[in-house]
This record gives sequence, structure tokens and C-alpha cells, in this order.
Amino acid sequence: MPEKGVIGKTVEEAAPLLKSMGVPVKVYKVASLHPGKIAATNPMPGEPLDGNKGIFIGIGEEDKYPDSGRSVPVELFDKDKDEAYKMMSDEGFKVRLVPRYSSRKHLGKIVGSNPGLGQSHRGDSDITLYYGADASETKKMFTSKKYYSENLTTVEVSTLTPFVGKWCTKSGDCLEFEPGSSMDKDSEQNSSLRLHGPHAMDDLVNDDKTQYYHSFGMWQFTQNLVGSAIKVYDGEKHNSLPMQNTLLFGDTGMVDIFRDGGDPYCGNEIYDVHSGLCVNGKFQDYQDLDRNYPDYSHNNFIDVPGVNKGITYKMRAYFVLVPVSAKLDELEASGFFKGKGKTKPDMDRPFILRRDPKYYSKSEITVASKDGDMRDNPFVPTSKHKAIPFAPAPDDSNVYYLVEKPFDFTGFIKDREL
Repeated sequence: MPEKGVIGKTVEEAAPLLKSMGVPVKVYKVASLHPGKIAATNPMPGEPLDGNKGIFIGIGEEDKYPDSGRSVPVELFDKDKDEAYKMMSDEGFKVRLVPRYSSRKHLGKIVGSNPGLGQSHRGDSDITLYYGADASETKKMFTSKKYYSENLTTVEVSTLTPFVGKWCTKSGDCLEFEPGSSMDKDSEQNSSLRLHGPHAMDDLVNDDKTQYYHSFGMWQFTQNLVGSAIKVYDGEKHNSLPMQNTLLFGDTGMVDIFRDGGDPYCGNEIYDVHSGLCVNGKFQDYQDLDRNYPDYSHNNFIDVPGVNKGITYKMRAYFVLVPVSAKLDELEASGFFKGKGKTKPDMDRPFILRRDPKYYSKSEITVASKDGDMRDNPFVPTSKHKAIPFAPAPDDSNVYYLVEKPFDFTGFIKDREL
């Protein structure tokens, strides 16, 4: 997308330059302080074009609901968060400021909103303004305080929303994280994620139940009340919290997530230890066990021949989010990574690292289950240990940089195509 010659111009003035790009150009109407001028584009100025989608441009229009509604002008983008807060408060909005990872140049400035930038709404009075944030706000973004009783308060993971978005390598390989529920699209309390794109099924190819929703999280399943906590206030000393070996627990400002809580497999399906047993690599629920092995029911079927055999840990999808200002050098020095990259990533942009099994000689191991305890997965951080070293090590060629898209053109009215 041309860096100059588009924003602030009329469609007629910018048309020759836009048409010269050789891709479709679609024109939309957006709420703006400068009616008749191009006020927003996708891709952003200076960003590479997506030849399949073309160019989207937003033409400013006056408030559609001057008497009964409010507009969110696109000019809020990149405005200082405190100035934007005052501006929208003066317009009658009840404003919330919420941090969102951004590149360094947008830190402390508005990078999005809900209702969206450039949209006009009849009667809306609440608005969330998202401002650019770095690693210093990681814990604030992922956790919240939870009050269980007057004697127990925790700080625990409450959302995975900061992962949501499109992240791409410089060669065009992309990851797309979306909220696990469409109801949670703009909620900071969304606690589930869906992965789309070419790597969505990498670790599920041989899964017998790929229709099962495979979730992401930061900790292994546990019945521990404080399983997702990074701090516990109850007057007692906690020497072993389930999350103690995760990145969020530390102070690097980074976060790691992995698929299905590190659960083991029975054959080619995830082993649900609460609804049955694995017998010689085949999962059998308790109805199956009662039907097939009635003579062993007296001891809850744990004496069935072949029970707890054929259970494996598989190297599943595992990602590390590295915001601007994260202590990546410190993490590298700790031995977290396997080897070292050749070219340092651009630390002025947030990015995600994707673990790739091709860098390992072994991506599956047999579980040595003792008394049904299967929490010692070496491929993920557990309460007992950190995960095995991560590969590939961060390099400018393999990291997935955040694609910053402040404007949602699906919410705008299409005007025409050039």
C-alpha cells in the first residue's frame, strides 16, 4: 500500500495511484472528521498488499445520526489515549481504556475501539478504547483478581484475548487466532481460542476426533482450586502452583500457550481420564468397561489386563507471544530455546513463536503411568518442570509478526469499486 498519496486525498485524486497497484479497489463510507477525504485504508499505508483481497479505502462522511446517535471517527487511531479519552467523554460516551499489544510506534495511542473506529451507532453510549501496550502490561492483560472468600483471593488467568488477531512471517505464512465463542469477540474475559490458517490442524492430523473442540490454555488440567493462579493470598506459603513454570508466572513479559492442557493420548484420541480408562491403546468409557470386564468392577477396573497401556504424550501446538519490550535476551540466556537464531527479530513489533516438531528427533513418548498420574508431560510446562527446549529459536525469518488492522471494513457500508 502506498505510504503517501492516499490518506487525506479525495477518491478522484488518489484513483490513478490506487489503480496502478493492479488489484481491486473497494470504496467504503466511514465516520470521519474530514468528510469526502480518504481517512482509512486496509492494508495500512506502507504495508504489503494481499492480492486476493485487494485494497479497501474508507471515505469520510458526516455523522449519520446527529440527533440520536454517536460516531467513532477514524481519526481516533494513533491519538494519545488520554486525549482520546477526553475527546469521547466530551461527546457523551462512557469510556473504558483497555491495553492491546501493538508495535512500539503505537504505544500509548489508540489502536482500536468497540464500537469500531469509523462506525456510526444509534444510541450507543459506552465505548472501549484499545491503546497500544507492551510487555509491561502483560500480567494486567491476561489476569484478574478473583475473590473466593475473605480468606482466599487469587490473581489468575481470566482471558486469552491478547492472542486474537492475524500474525504472519515475512514470507507470508500466517496464524489466525479467533475467540473460541462468537459471543466473546470483543470481550476481555474470553478464555478460549480457535486457531485458523495453514497450521490449524498440524497436530491433529491423526486425531480420531478432530471434530472435538481442541482448546488452548496455559496450564494442565487440575482439580486444584488455584490451578490457573499466578498469585495466591490466603496466608499460606504455596511452594508448587500448577502455573509456576509458565512464562506468565515469570517477569519476562512473555506468555506461552499449548493445546488441550497437555493431556495424554490413548491411541489416536485425547484420553479423558475422568470418563473411562485406556486399555491397550483404546479408550473405553465406564459403560464399555462394565460390559466388557464385569469381573473387574469391584476395584474400579484398574486391574483390567492392559489398563493404562498405549498412552502417549504427543508434541502438540505450542506458541509463545513476545510483546514489545519483552526480555527475550534473558529468556534465551536461560536455555528456554534449542539453539540460537541467525538474525534477531524486530523487537519493535509484537510477534508469536510457533514450535515445530521437525526440529526434534522425537515428538511422541509413551506415558509411564503410576497410579493413574499422568501429569508429567515433557512437552509442556507443568508444576514439576519447564517444557523441553523450544525450537526453532527466534529468528527474523520464522517469527509471526502481528498484522495491525485498526479498521474493520466488514462494519462499513460499501460505496463502490474503482
